[in-house]
Amino acid sequence: MRVNFDLSDRRWASLALIGGGLLLLGLWQWGIGLVWPLFIVGPGAIMLFHALNARTTEDLDMIFPGVIVTATGALLLYQSMSGHWASWAYAWAMYPALTGFAMQWRAARTRRYAHEYLIGQNMFRYGLMALVGLAVIFEFAIFNSGSAQVLGLGLVGLGVVLLLSGGKQNSKTIDFGDLMKPKNDAPKAKIEDTDAA
Repeated sequence: MRVNFDLSDRRWASLALIGGGLLLLGLWQWGIGLVWPLFIVGPGAIMLFHALNARTTEDLDMIFPGVIVTATGALLLYQSMSGHWASWAYAWAMYPALTGFAMQWRAARTRRYAHEYLIGQNMFRYGLMALVGLAVIFEFAIFNSGSAQVLGLGLVGLGVVLLLSGGKQNSKTIDFGDLMKPKNDAPKAKIEDTDAA
């Protein structure tokens, strides 16, 4: 289902005014306090919306700032609410995983970037593994928190990585040249390239 987002439509302006008014009333009543990262999540969500409803290949590129800004805002919201600011020591490892996810998502939707599908898949998989591994190392060995929540999240993250990587292992060795070749099992492009050379 595609949502048409026309800024000249009076309904969007009305909804924006209502939302802005409710936000200002909430900030006046309760203060900005712990929810200030929503000012980062908001623009990221707008960029994600733009990328998810893209009609051209250029619009698909909004997936990169969309996932990066939204995830950064979500992380800051978590840190603001929990007070666990030390998690920045390993949270940076989410950026390669997010970039890989965006590459894979874009490659699945246009032929111009089909060669990036496998690269993005590997960046997502190994970036997520690095994030989980660093989180466990920092939380248990360095911060001495011993939190069962962190271990539980780490195990869930590792399970997601293994699930997304597929159960079968191929005995064929892959070199760097194979990573640059488009993979046959990549999804079909949904947006046709009109300006591709």
